[in-house]
This record gives sequence, structure tokens and C-alpha cells, in this order.
Amino acid sequence: MEEPLSSTNVILNILIQVVNLVIFFLFFKFFLGDKVSKWLKDRKILIEKLKNADQEYKNIIESAEAKSKDILLDAKKHSEAILVEWELLSKERSKAILKEWEQKAKNILAEAHKEAKKIEEELINSRSTSLKSTSKLLVKKILQNDENLQDKYLDALINDLKK
Repeated sequence: MEEPLSSTNVILNILIQVVNLVIFFLFFKFFLGDKVSKWLKDRKILIEKLKNADQEYKNIIESAEAKSKDILLDAKKHSEAILVEWELLSKERSKAILKEWEQKAKNILAEAHKEAKKIEEELINSRSTSLKSTSKLLVKKILQNDENLQDKYLDALINDLKK
């Protein structure tokens, strides 16, 4: 019925068990081992991330707030710089306009002086002409016959008036 245990049977059973374990180990390693170990590592990393998530989120939020403050500060500085530049450009433009109109006013004054000088010369010429004709009439009445004497007298009179 039952056979006695022999040392060969025991050794053979042990060898078969070792081969079974090796086959099971290889099967596990090649088909499931990598997937299971990767899944365990991923799970461990995820758990570590979740432990640190609150701190990371706080750091990210603080960093974002700091960046937003920097961006707002830069925008404010940029807008102030634009305002200063706009003021300078408007001052330069107003100076240029004032200079242009001052030049136009100077030109108008120069033209007015020329016109006044021309009118003054015309008045002087017309005065001397009218004075000459009036004097000639007077001299003709006074010195009715001698025209040469009349012209000399008028020339002397004009020279005295010019002085």
C-alpha cells in the first residue's frame, strides 16, 4: 500500500517542487512581475505626491500670486513710463506749434513793417510832389514870368524841407 519513503523519492519530490517554484517564479516575473512592480511603484509615487500635494499647491499658489504682483507692478511702471513719454511728446509738440506760430507772427510783423515803410515813402513822395505843385503854383503867381528862377526856388525849398 504505501510505499516507504526513500531518499530518492524525497530528493525527487524536492527537485520537482524547486522546478515548480522556478517555473512559477519565471511565469510571475515575465508575465505579471514587471506590471505588478511598476503598478506598485506608481502607486507609491502617487501616494507620496498626494502627501506633498497640499504643500506643492500652496507653493504654486504663492508663486502665482508673486508673479501676478510682479506683472501688475511691471504694468504699472510701464503705464507710468508711457504717461511720462506722452507728456514729453505733448510738450515738444506744443513747443513746436508755438515756435511755428511765433515765426508766422514775425513774418506778419516783417511784412507789416515793409508795408508801413512803403506807405511812408509813398506819403513822403506824394507830400513832396504836392508841396512842389503847391509851391510851384504860389511861385508862379509870385514870380509869374521867370520859370528858371521858379525851378531854382522850388529845388531850394525842397532841399530845406528834406533836412
